Amino acid sequence: MKECPTSNFWPYGLLRAPGYTGITDIEKDAGRVEETFLSRKVIYVFPVTENDPNASDMDRGCNAEAQGAGRLDRAINYFQYLHRTHRKSFATQLVISPAKSMNGGTGFFSECAIESVFDTLSGCMPLDPDHLAPVATPSQ
Repeated sequence: MKECPTSNFWPYGLLRAPGYTGITDIEKDAGRVEETFLSRKVIYVFPVTENDPNASDMDRGCNAEAQGAGRLDRAINYFQYLHRTHRKSFATQLVISPAKSMNGGTGFFSECAIESVFDTLSGCMPLDPDHLAPVATPSQ
């Protein structure tokens, strides 16, 4: 895979992060930002169909391509990275929704998305990071 010279820059990294992040000194603030994020319950809900690498609005930059071919692949790879590197403080959840799309807010009001918020998840597939194979990223 080729090197991505801007991989540490916002939004892929913390360098040059916008003011609302509270990051003023990357050396001092990175650990705090990471710890705060990991302590929160974050739920990623992805439609099972959200994995077309040729979608017209797909980010095809070096940094994005390094994460995976499609949005769902990228989400799975990120979820696994968080689990692998922060197993003890991990509160993030990745859920695959049978919804066709998240566009226009339809996915956010889907049964799966609502169940995710209220921890009922009867119509969704929460992913278990210990039993999930990494998605191969494209070679550059």
